[in-house]
Amino acid sequence: MTFRYVTTNLLDVDSLDDVSTENAIYTRDFLYNRRPSKPFRFTATNAQWIKLDFGVNTRLTHVSIFNHNIVDGREIRLQGNNADAWAPPPLNQPLTWGDYSLYHHFNKGYQRWRLYVSVNVGDPYPQIGELILGRHAKFENAWIQPDWGQGLNFSIAEAKTYFGQDWDYYLSQSQSFRLKIRNLNDPSTIDDLQQFFTDIQGSAGRFVLIPNDALPFCFYVKVNMLDIDYEQIVRGERDLNEWSLNLKTLVRGITLL
Repeated sequence: MTFRYVTTNLLDVDSLDDVSTENAIYTRDFLYNRRPSKPFRFTATNAQWIKLDFGVNTRLTHVSIFNHNIVDGREIRLQGNNADAWAPPPLNQPLTWGDYSLYHHFNKGYQRWRLYVSVNVGDPYPQIGELILGRHAKFENAWIQPDWGQGLNFSIAEAKTYFGQDWDYYLSQSQSFRLKIRNLNDPSTIDDLQQFFTDIQGSAGRFVLIPNDALPFCFYVKVNMLDIDYEQIVRGERDLNEWSLNLKTLVRGITLL
């Protein structure tokens, strides 16, 4: 089984050029703070945008959005151009809506990029917990346990009032996976593994996981860096090795304001 992943977010303080509107509390730097529970929020509904300028032509292959509140049927587009002109730009790609998260794969190069969001009057102001723009990689011989539709964990605050009444409050849900990567003694695969482990360590163990590119499931996960298992299954001229990582999705959290 092949899975795809993104370890480096090219959206940062240097590449983020401007936003159309910005909440005074939920500011633009929350777009790339590796905490989807702490979102960026616009202060208008129609024709909102987030604009990036890399300074040079920059190839991207992946965009993903986590912890958004955009209603299904609203307009979400990824746009690209070498000039600061958007009516319309050479790349004007609609993004398929997904509950909580969405992603799209492509292969384009532009200096300037823009995420365009337009929702209806009466909808909540659009917010985005994490916006990832980068280049994805993949492993061929890997699989996820359990299936990503399983392994749900629920966070619930449980207490009692002064008068002894039960007080339970649902906080959020997360999912846990065990990722297994298996390979024969192939130097190129070993190099890929070394780069993968180096990258996720540099990103505080956080990366984007796409278990199956044919399905609309995308997860922003954290690796338990203290729990990476290695096992040599077959020894000899053609060694067979397996690495196991425990993953946990980063949760939506609760809304404070």
